[in-house]
Amino acid sequence: MKFVSGIILKLAMFFLLFLHGQVVAAGLSKNGTDPSEPRTRIDISIAEAQFIASGDIFGTIINGDIAFTDWVSIGVGIPYYYAVLPSAKVSGIGDINIGFLIRLINKQNKSGFASFAIGTDVSLNSGDSQNGTGLGQYVSSPYLIAAFYLGEDFLIAPIIQEYYSFGGTMEAPALNEMSIRVRNTLSTERGHWFTLTPEIIIDFKGVYRTRYLLRSTLGYMIDKHWAISGDFVTHLYGDQRFESIGRLNLRYLFEPAILN
Repeated sequence: MKFVSGIILKLAMFFLLFLHGQVVAAGLSKNGTDPSEPRTRIDISIAEAQFIASGDIFGTIINGDIAFTDWVSIGVGIPYYYAVLPSAKVSGIGDINIGFLIRLINKQNKSGFASFAIGTDVSLNSGDSQNGTGLGQYVSSPYLIAAFYLGEDFLIAPIIQEYYSFGGTMEAPALNEMSIRVRNTLSTERGHWFTLTPEIIIDFKGVYRTRYLLRSTLGYMIDKHWAISGDFVTHLYGDQRFESIGRLNLRYLFEPAILN
């Protein structure tokens, strides 16, 4: 697993070098908030804090995406966690994530229904479930996204995502869950945006009761490339896996590299 992590780290460094020198393209959201658009970008969660029943987990996550055309992109996310648990304080690389996005419909007129995309995230078992930096299982998370624009500055994006995991045990059973969420984003001419996302998570195995979450983001475009934002996720109802999650994020937007 250390060998696999090393290969992916090298690929991530290649992605960062490949991204250098790109420019923002026309037809993309001005702040990168449309989840259905393939886009070359870097997103960094500078500081993440997860408050769970058994302790607290702090982390930094680096995500890089490359859009090879205006309809397909791939990405890699590398997390590093520091966990404060009752038994010990531990740190290490978490479960590395590889993502794929394909946009099947993209209307030039961004009014009403604008786009539809499919994708999947694959989480590798690169963390350590014993010390809290990983789940201890491989996870595949396919999803569907649609984007609706109510005017130029208001986006509604319903997302349906299924989570399957492999390698579960009696103590940590495999996942079979569905997330249904709707991202509602209001952007302003001055570069601010606010996103509110209600979410329902259904456990088809019946291990957990249906969970209700609320995600919120407040962000600001410093210029046409750089953005800073803060996320907050709170548990509203159902079986509780965490109390809340907070993140401070930095974003850099590039133009997708169009390969003929």
